Amino acid sequence: MSYQVVKANIEQDKDSILNFWRENHPKPLEAKFRWMYEGNPAGRPIVWILRHTESGDCVGMVTLFPRRMATKGGHIRAGVIGDLLVNQKHRTLGPAVKLLRSTLSAVHDGDVDLIYTFPNKAADGVAKVAGCRYLGKLLRLVKVLRTTHYLQSFGLPWFLARLLSSPIDFILKAASIETWKSRNKMVLCREAHAVDASFQLLWEESNPSFEIAGERTEDYVRWKFLHDPDDVNRIFAAFEASSGKLLAYIVYREEKSSIEIREFIVGSDEEAGTTLMANFFRHARAVGTASVTINFLENEKLVRKMRLLGFKEREGYRNVYMYCSDRLGGACARFSVANNWLLMASDEDT
Repeated sequence: MSYQVVKANIEQDKDSILNFWRENHPKPLEAKFRWMYEGNPAGRPIVWILRHTESGDCVGMVTLFPRRMATKGGHIRAGVIGDLLVNQKHRTLGPAVKLLRSTLSAVHDGDVDLIYTFPNKAADGVAKVAGCRYLGKLLRLVKVLRTTHYLQSFGLPWFLARLLSSPIDFILKAASIETWKSRNKMVLCREAHAVDASFQLLWEESNPSFEIAGERTEDYVRWKFLHDPDDVNRIFAAFEASSGKLLAYIVYREEKSSIEIREFIVGSDEEAGTTLMANFFRHARAVGTASVTINFLENEKLVRKMRLLGFKEREGYRNVYMYCSDRLGGACARFSVANNWLLMASDEDT
């Protein structure tokens, strides 16, 4: 069988894209389309459609979502590969590679300077064959707060797991930062229900810490986390008690008995970040959370910080790949090192 990849027009081909998604994916795309495809403050994505030559049918699609990246030298235009989907009858390596290679053309055409992607296990080999360069692992770190659920996973009945978990949970809490760290009266920690210009100022203060990082501007944070149609994201923030200045914030979402940290941004006041995390753990314990997780591209500095806060690495990571333009010169070599990135799981297309 032969295939042809064509670049779609978001407006003209909207119905075709939505129809293909309805027929080939269990999750509806309409709400995500309005959010990710039509509302992205970084601009409209580029969509490629895979057509079966003999029948003319649309049998696959892939999207490159725009992402503006801050670097120590300024800014670059990046793209995030997402929504790679091939009809089950055509789900072989060839069609998927053909689609993914089409996204790399955006680098050669000058539409973006760099592409990165978080392929799932099934698409990992596709990224390699298509020509993407391995960047590193998307690590999963977990801080356990309550152990009943974990003890039950070993086959213990609920009543026995609950009985045994009490002394273990007491020890975990006693060793945790929110117990031994004294409260900082200079910093006020609370939920933030809106995103304003202070988030932009905090980002401008914090971003020089990394060689490359996706921008966390006011518009981006509001769009990404407060307009998400699929998840309820909340913001827990640290403010200077005297002035109300934003010092750090966490974006998180609740998943059953667990909380996932999606963003953790700290300005120049590192102590405020530690105070924020201690108060966040108090908040998590108060609502009965069993564990707190955070996922990011392997970065030695961040891993050390998370370990000091009581997080441990767990299985369940994914590989991250990139494709860089020669136009970036020596910067491309720097961007090929995972330790130079701030890349959270939330930097994926969704």
